[in-house]
Amino acid sequence: MQIQKENTELGQIEYAFRTGEPLIVLLNCFGSLDTIQNFSQVLKYLPKDLGIFAPDFLNTGYSG
Repeated sequence: MQIQKENTELGQIEYAFRTGEPLIVLLNCFGSLDTIQNFSQVLKYLPKDLGIFAPDFLNTGYSG
């Protein structure tokens, strides 16, 4: 899993990703943990060839 940060007009957004097919998008619904932490127990059971995109919304996780 790779972690990257992007600067936007609204602030910095951090996201985790892994390339693969098909792509699964994980969205955090509540709490202050980052998206990958919230889905960590699910991710370990998913096949390693699936792509994953997990952004942290602004003011959650490691996003500004």
